[in-house]
Amino acid sequence: MDKADRLQLNGLKVLVTRPKEQAAPLTEAISSYGGIPVEFPLLEIEPVSTKPPALDHLDKYNVIIFVSRNAVKHAWPFLSTGLPSHIKVAVVGQGTADELNSHHQQVHYLPSVSFDSEGLLALEAFQSLEGQRILIVRGQSGREHLASVLKQRGAEVEYVEVYQRLKTKRALTDEYADIDAIVVSSSEAIKHLAKCAVRDQQNWIFNTQIVAIHPRIAMQACELGFTLKPVVVDRVHETGLESAIVIALKLVLKS
Repeated sequence: MDKADRLQLNGLKVLVTRPKEQAAPLTEAISSYGGIPVEFPLLEIEPVSTKPPALDHLDKYNVIIFVSRNAVKHAWPFLSTGLPSHIKVAVVGQGTADELNSHHQQVHYLPSVSFDSEGLLALEAFQSLEGQRILIVRGQSGREHLASVLKQRGAEVEYVEVYQRLKTKRALTDEYADIDAIVVSSSEAIKHLAKCAVRDQQNWIFNTQIVAIHPRIAMQACELGFTLKPVVVDRVHETGLESAIVIALKLVLKS
């Protein structure tokens, strides 16, 4: 049996909640394996309009951490000459590394097992950080765990925020009620999904299968009242996130 047969989604209808400009690779993957993707972006990404001052003073940092592909995408227009040669570059996932590679930027630190802040923090280079100055490039109001631990280990840490996430004002309606699964890729998105469901009186959402790309999102889904145990995407053994999501959706078919 070839890969296409093993991953056949047999008409599974999937709500894709990624921002619109990021949804295409996943919707194409779902379609190619026989699923039916339905786009409902819960968040939209809006870049900042002016250059953050920290990007004019990169010489003073030892390490720069890009927390997402969006962090690279929206910082790079302000980095016409690239990054200083002395600075070490760290990312939390392969997609972010790929985005940097597309700009011919070397990545020095990338988790090999857990593609998240915890995975980065487990690397030997981030255990003892006395005297290190670290810049974290992210969106507005990101998670604080990474900076908190880096500070505990002796680093001076600053943020530069290059985009913001805008919550959708679109309404959930009965036209989506035949959805079989919902793919959610951030903690902020799952929280907003729950708010939309309550606001729009679409309680069926809470009985729909959630496919979460991280265990933390799955835990939040349970806390928010989603009744089915979320399927968590296994990103350890897969080279591409979209492929890993399709495998997780196959598990939904079996359940």
